[in-house]
Amino acid sequence: MASLDQHLANIRQVWLDEPLPQRPGLRYLWTLLLAEVQNAFNQMTDTGQNWRTGETTLEFGPSQEEVQIPDSGMSKPLVVYTMDEANPHHYERVVDIVSRQNLITGYYGNRDGGGNLMPYFDSYHTAQKIAIYQKDGAGDWYASVRPVPASDAPSAVYKLIFADGAWAENAQLGSSVALTEYGQLFEVRAATLALSQAVWWADDEEKNAAKRKEKLSLLALAESRYGPNFDRFVTSLSGHKVSFRRSNW
Repeated sequence: MASLDQHLANIRQVWLDEPLPQRPGLRYLWTLLLAEVQNAFNQMTDTGQNWRTGETTLEFGPSQEEVQIPDSGMSKPLVVYTMDEANPHHYERVVDIVSRQNLITGYYGNRDGGGNLMPYFDSYHTAQKIAIYQKDGAGDWYASVRPVPASDAPSAVYKLIFADGAWAENAQLGSSVALTEYGQLFEVRAATLALSQAVWWADDEEKNAAKRKEKLSLLALAESRYGPNFDRFVTSLSGHKVSFRRSNW
């Protein structure tokens, strides 16, 4: 399983045929490679297949309408349900995820519904709907519920399972590439973008231009071989729709 530093070496040695040092530089290649892998990651996240997930808990205290989600790697929320680890007989219930505006306009019950659900579910989890959103331009995620827990209610804990989408933010040189079986494709695409910066002879731009043209033909051929396999893979995972995406809010 190749690591990111191995992929960087392949881009320079195999696909770009050892250009001069820093032409292009490793930082430039690193940025392009991460962007290509993250782009493929995003394609996967946009399918109906939840192929890589994370989870966290949301705790709402008395009269608390909104909480900050303690995880920044979320791409889209998948499901929220009630949890009570202290009660092995707790009846788990899924909470409907709605948009922030529909949390208000689509809910017709009491704002404080502390006593409404407890007799039926034998639980202090009052939330019927939950909205998950970003605000303030800071990139942090928040969640709000209706009904809001009563002022004298105990804290209620909910489990959030989400699609994990921020792969590139935590990538290190020794990390293995997400979708590692398509590593050659990511190398080819990063090398194609870096080709305009590649220099092999410091004093002969005519030879450099001819070399770039030669390498471009090779990279285009490699793209035609590797690209369709990845496209078919993504297509095979696509469902009928994507329920939530950050760009829709």
